[in-house]
Amino acid sequence: MPDIYGSLLRTVVFPIGDWLRGVPIGREHQKMMRSQWYSREQLNALAEQKLKKLLQHCYDRMPAFRAMLEECGVIPADVRTVADLAKFPTMDKNFIRRHFASKFDPSMSTCNRVVARTGGSTGEPLSFYLSRTARATDRASFYRCVEWAGGARGTTFFTVWGALVIAPPLRRWMRSVKERVITRNVTLDAFTMTPERMDAFLKTLHQQERALLRGYTSALVDLARYAEATQQTLHNLTGIITTAEPLHPWQRQLFERVFGAPIFDQYGCSEVGGVAYECSHHTGLHIALEHVIVEILDEHDQPCQPGVTGRVALTALDNYATPFVRYINGDEAMLLPDPCPCGRGLPLMSAIQGRTSDMIHGVNGNRTHGEFFSHILHESKWTERLAVRQFQVVQVDRDLLRFELAAEKMPDQADIMRVMQRMHDYLGPMRIEFRHVESVDRGQSGKRRFTLRQWQGAPAENNDGTF
Repeated sequence: MPDIYGSLLRTVVFPIGDWLRGVPIGREHQKMMRSQWYSREQLNALAEQKLKKLLQHCYDRMPAFRAMLEECGVIPADVRTVADLAKFPTMDKNFIRRHFASKFDPSMSTCNRVVARTGGSTGEPLSFYLSRTARATDRASFYRCVEWAGGARGTTFFTVWGALVIAPPLRRWMRSVKERVITRNVTLDAFTMTPERMDAFLKTLHQQERALLRGYTSALVDLARYAEATQQTLHNLTGIITTAEPLHPWQRQLFERVFGAPIFDQYGCSEVGGVAYECSHHTGLHIALEHVIVEILDEHDQPCQPGVTGRVALTALDNYATPFVRYINGDEAMLLPDPCPCGRGLPLMSAIQGRTSDMIHGVNGNRTHGEFFSHILHESKWTERLAVRQFQVVQVDRDLLRFELAAEKMPDQADIMRVMQRMHDYLGPMRIEFRHVESVDRGQSGKRRFTLRQWQGAPAENNDGTF
């Protein structure tokens, strides 16, 4: 049956909404649907044009950025190709934190930018400014991936995602209405994954004629295992989009076995938005070069050869509010040397390594994704008010959580009690210890676990996905 409501959203509601908000997602999406078939040379030329304009803008209007370049003896005119980025210094979270206010372009009105925050999936939250143009190109690149997976903007999405935690009930209700009516999201809250909620979600999903499923990778693992254990099969999914965490081969096999649909992995970070997406050939992740330049650097900040793993450095081409130029976000990956058989000119990269989180088990039987604690930080404004650099939540025992904060100061007792009450609402009457630390220990593996389950009473995952 034709999706009349989806067509109405795409042809009438979304264009009007994009215009009112000043976020031209539809226009940028149409451009990206064309540019994906450009040659590599054409895409490089497009990226280089955007890069030169961005660097000159930042040099002219942002003192902290200009000082950084002058210290290294380079100017925007030194950039003629993407490869010339290697002449420029890198930046990291600490640089953005130090210069957060001064890196804001005062000529950009407040209506053209918003304060944004990282999700904290590396355990290192960050606040920054995001321009409306950058928001548009980010969403446009995402909806291009949605079309690769068999959907479209305005079609029904089934998402396993985190809801608001601290926000007042009215705001949470308004968000849920927007999701159901406008973005057409049917959401399973990844912070309250009880058997009853998973049952209801799977039942609604089963009734849909065609659907697309998207969510945090580890939360989708819990849903798939529950569906398999309760013998609930699905045959109506066009695709599954995984994000926020690395996708392991055993997880891909689990999803394909239980859900019977192809997997489309997505890589992004809050600072830049969507970075790279998997197409139906599954040979790697296509970098959205119209929106972001990806470099893979060695320990000396020099580019690695394709096929060699190194540190990810991102240059966001559309965010003039807070520039991220050669930004080291803490991830590791590699560029892939061969083009994709799909024929798109977009370059390929591997999936990222790292970003590990464990599902936390409440004493009330609920399981919550690690992003629950990121939401607590941001919704409580702790990220800015306390200047949080790193955090980690460790489930030490069945009823004991240790919340470590590397920050300039700790929250006051009233703040802690308010947050503890919300955590008890989700996880039951657990004991919660807040600790002030200089830095979070990465452990022997070196992986960034912003949530870690040490309690041995909970099932531990093996590499093959079994318990």
